[in-house]
Parts: sequence; structure tokens; C-alpha cells
Amino acid sequence: MTRDFLIWGGGFVNKGAEALLKTTDHYLQPKYPEAVWHVESLEAEKELVRGLGREPFLRPDSPWTEPWEKWTYRAFKGRSVRSRAKQVTDFIDISGLAYGGETCRFVDRTLFLTSDIKRRGGRVVFLPQAYLRFMNSNVQREAIELFSTVDLLFVRDSRSLEYLNELSGGIGNKAVLAPDIAFQFPKAPKEQGLKVLQQAGMAEGTHPFITIAPNIRIYERTGKGEQNNPYVQALIEITQWFLDNTDHNVVLIPHEIRFPSDPYPDDRYLIKLVSSHFSEDSGRVVPILQRADAESLKAVVGLAEFMVASRYHALVGALSQQIPSAVIGWSHKYEELCRDAGLSSEHCTGYSPEELKLAPQVCASAWEEKKSIEHILNTTVPVLKDRSSKVFQRTSDFLKG
Repeated sequence: MTRDFLIWGGGFVNKGAEALLKTTDHYLQPKYPEAVWHVESLEAEKELVRGLGREPFLRPDSPWTEPWEKWTYRAFKGRSVRSRAKQVTDFIDISGLAYGGETCRFVDRTLFLTSDIKRRGGRVVFLPQAYLRFMNSNVQREAIELFSTVDLLFVRDSRSLEYLNELSGGIGNKAVLAPDIAFQFPKAPKEQGLKVLQQAGMAEGTHPFITIAPNIRIYERTGKGEQNNPYVQALIEITQWFLDNTDHNVVLIPHEIRFPSDPYPDDRYLIKLVSSHFSEDSGRVVPILQRADAESLKAVVGLAEFMVASRYHALVGALSQQIPSAVIGWSHKYEELCRDAGLSSEHCTGYSPEELKLAPQVCASAWEEKKSIEHILNTTVPVLKDRSSKVFQRTSDFLKG
């Protein structure tokens, strides 16, 4: 019988999701070359999926005018998705952070698929990801039902494991703690990173530079407001500090790049807000606004001397290359990753008004201690890489069994 794998939770809009998808495909597909590999995708992504040599499993686009719950029920309970799901024998969830909080919307649609696959004797694997606290009885009930369908459950950090342990039914007992698999994600050659920089307007020979990876989600959480937004103000102040106190350029790098048909802003919107403040600064602020794949963006990060990360997988991309970093995060996953990598909590801050006021100082402190951070990463990162590589060995052994 031909096996049909479905990789769920990846994509090409979020560069972290793209890294997770390509890493999973790179390590698992060669072990099952005769299988059919499907990848969850939007209509706009299907040719990119086919470019990997995989089959798109089209997810209905959510209408912007319709409540998610109503759309989810119609789209995921409909005949189209149901009939396509019947051919799936193995389900691999690579979501970064999709489950938990106060809503069941992601749990519901995944449970619809996994429960059907399990009824037909299929296998379900959740590769390492983070979870939010499951905030009410309805969410907890749905989550318990979902995780009960999972045969091999990895969790990315200790806090997320605590949240799983709060669920009844011994869900946390079967979870395996493991680092993010993107520690295994291969970057593009150095020349590809230089090409991205040149396309963004950085002339050859203008190194050294630091990178800043902003996050549109933090902008949304802090009230929007364009350049008056406190998060944007913090990014501007951080950029100004590096211009004033170093001879480095500042490269603003996106990790969410939406398709032209998508009406919502992405990280490039923030990059434009920040870079426009420095329009007369002799080209020292370099905004990356063109489309680029995850491998090329990781290559850019690898050319930098320092990273200010508000994107989780931008931080993984930096740490995996032992690039000293400072962090402005929006959830516990940033703090947990910093702790696992041995970084001081003083170099990781949040997005409250008080924390954002201190963000430039946090970044400056990390920059001044970058040599000691490099020394720490030289010790911790190889361990994280080794642990993450074992995820695929364990997953492969399970799928063969």
C-alpha cells in the first residue's frame, strides 16, 4: 500500500514556517521515497509546494469578512477536505505555536483531520512546537481530545510542557522535550545572502552590519499607530543607537512576506516605517523589501555580527549560526529559547510599554557583551543541534515501526 504523508502547519508566508517545512521534508522524505508527500498550502502557495516535488493539500482560504469559527466548520467539514483527507496515512504537524489560549479554532480543524486518520489506523506525529496555556474548559476539552490522537508528541520548551501537564489524561506524560527542528535548517550559500543584500541596496564592501527582525504581530498588539506606535519607536531608537555607537550598518529583515493578493500588512510594513525615519542616513539603514526564501534570509543573518530578533525563527537562525542576539518577544517561547541557549534574561524583553522603553538599553547591553555571548553559544548551540537532530531519528524509527 502506498503511504500518503501530510505535513501540516508549514507554509511560505511565514519564513519560520517555511524553514520548518523544508527541514522536515529534507530529513524525512528521503527515508520514504516511494510515498506521496502532501503539504498543507494556500492556493497562492501551491506552485511553491510543487516546486519542492510535493503535492499541495489545499486549505480553503478564510474569507476576511466571515467569523473564523463559521468558516472553519463549513470549510473543514465539507466534502472537499474530507475526501482528500481519506488518502492520508501519516500526519506530521509542524506548527510553531498554534494551540492553546482562549480559542479552539486551530484545535478544531486539526482534530477533524487527525481523528479521521486515527480511525483508519494512521499515525500522527507532532514535531517540536510551543503551546499556550489552555485557558478554559472548552479549550481544554478540545485539546485533550486532539492530543489523544497524537502517537508521538514533541514539545519545544519547559513552559509549554507545563501547560500540557495541566491538561488531564496524562497528556504531558507522553510529551518529549526537544529543541526546534529549524536548528537543522540549512542556509543558502554566502553568495545568495550577499545577493539579497545587494538587491536591497547594500553595496559590496559595506559590511559589517547587524540585523533587526521586526514582528507585525507585536505592532498589532501594541495598538498600531504607524511611527507613533511604541514598538516602532523602540525599533527606531535601537536602530539609532547602532548608528550612533558603532560603524555597522543596520539591515531590516522580514520573516513574514505575504502574497500580493493578501490585503493584510506583513513585516515589510514595519520595515518601511522604521527605514523611512532614516531616509537621509547615507544608506546605512538597509530595508529588505523584496521577496526572498527562508534559506537566503538565513544566509543574510549568518553574515551579520549581531541580531535583534522579534521573530522566533529569526532568533533560531541567528543562534544556530552562533550569532549574538538580543530579543524583543511577545510570548514565553522567546524566553525559553534564550534560556536553553544560555542567554541572560537581561538580553530578552517583552512588549509592554515599560519593557519597550528599556529595549534599546537591553540591545546595547547585549551588544557590549557579544564576545561573552559568542563564547556561551559555542558551548550551548552544538548541544541544541544534536538534540534536535535526534527528533528526526526518533520520528523515522516510529514511522517505520
